[in-house]
Amino acid sequence: GIGSNGFLFGMEQGTGKTYPSILVMANEAVRSHKKGDYFRGLVVCPNNVRLNWCREIDKFSPVPIYPGIVAGDQSKRIAKLVDLFRSGKEEDGFYGSVAVASYAAAQEICLVLKHLKIPVHVCAVDESHTIKNPSAAVTKEMLASRDLFSKRLCLTGTPIGNHLFDLWAQLEFLYPGCSGFTEFAAFKKYFSRPVPQNATTEEKLECLQNLPMLREILARNAFIVTKKVALPYLPEKLFDVVSIPLSKKQQSAYDTLAEHLALSIKQDLEDAEHGDKNRNLVINNVLTKSLKLTQITSGFIKWDAEKHPVTLEEIKPSWNEEYKENPKVDWLIEEILASPKDEKFIVWCYQTFGQDIILRRLRERGIGVVRFNGSTPTDERTKIVDAFNDEILKTNPNAYNPLDSPTKVFLGNPRAAGPGLNLLGYPIGRPDLSPVNACRVIRYSYNYSHIERAQSDDRTHRVGTRVPQRYTTLIGQGTIERKIHNI
Repeated sequence: GIGSNGFLFGMEQGTGKTYPSILVMANEAVRSHKKGDYFRGLVVCPNNVRLNWCREIDKFSPVPIYPGIVAGDQSKRIAKLVDLFRSGKEEDGFYGSVAVASYAAAQEICLVLKHLKIPVHVCAVDESHTIKNPSAAVTKEMLASRDLFSKRLCLTGTPIGNHLFDLWAQLEFLYPGCSGFTEFAAFKKYFSRPVPQNATTEEKLECLQNLPMLREILARNAFIVTKKVALPYLPEKLFDVVSIPLSKKQQSAYDTLAEHLALSIKQDLEDAEHGDKNRNLVINNVLTKSLKLTQITSGFIKWDAEKHPVTLEEIKPSWNEEYKENPKVDWLIEEILASPKDEKFIVWCYQTFGQDIILRRLRERGIGVVRFNGSTPTDERTKIVDAFNDEILKTNPNAYNPLDSPTKVFLGNPRAAGPGLNLLGYPIGRPDLSPVNACRVIRYSYNYSHIERAQSDDRTHRVGTRVPQRYTTLIGQGTIERKIHNI
């Protein structure tokens, strides 16, 4: 990756994509320094890993590079960017600066860079599967801004999420024509025959063609390695499924809602067959509707706002109704209470109100818990991860006995906390300070996203993992959660 202008680190989660990317930046910083130029780098990444990037740059860069997060309102973001990239920090001994920004801020940053004609030596796109959709605004902007960056890196443990075509935008960001085709339609046509309507997954795979050419492209422009190859001595993953019966009230509500949704979904599919609606939109809508059933299995149901039948004025806002009997959360709490002191738990729940229920119930039983979701303030995110990993023991080894850690559980949304975090349960890099390990992962509720599940599963299974990891999927007995799990 050091010698090329564009490179993809498609290494599986936990195998260390950040470190080689920082070395690429450091190498460019040295080259710039020798020329008397100030190095400028840009990292585009999910919100929750921005602070982690700053930490890793400080820790691993062999030369002094100043990292800073570009955040806040528009004026603050622009001011921070200009301050980071201005010449002058070399007086403080720095070879250059790296601006770390979210995908949401990336478009604005690119416009500022164009307007002020600020050259950027390296742009690293972390979790680059975010730009896999060619029609998405963020993808279009990153591709349009490609020439602003002298060197471009893509980092992702899941370069292919739903289908082979996810690769096109990521490869094209590296340099024009990297994928073999500058147009997505041509790429898709070359590597796949026409896919029949309503094709199964197997039939879609059978339509793929010319794969040796794609393998050659990846061999030249990417480093792809699995965890099994890169970390052969990493402890194993153990999986189990627990089927939990619904309470009587839950079962009655589930049956009623399932019948109502079945009629609604049937009508949607009929409309799609007759061409009245876009088929892809209908399918996405069907999947979204079906997920409403998982609210009941998680212990609540969200009722839509009530509107006046004539004026459509909102009479009553939407609200959540919690079920008093919740066998799933009962099982979760008893499992945590019965666990050894040297085990920590990660609980994944994609519903905000579902998290509310779990959080309250855990605290009622005196179980130490931190929560991480999309609403978590930026300045609190690192504190939450540090609390779960008992990082305070690095500076104060006598703060408390790690076996009596005040944080037993990490409760997270897999979309917000799934990518990039190190959740080992002990101080990162200092295994001698604690015998505790985050080794129990409970999938309380999930949606249909394979990427979110894969990313979140590997928060505990990475460099530094010391013991086997157990993943338990909780499934409402006889419910749609079985199908979600199988998919």
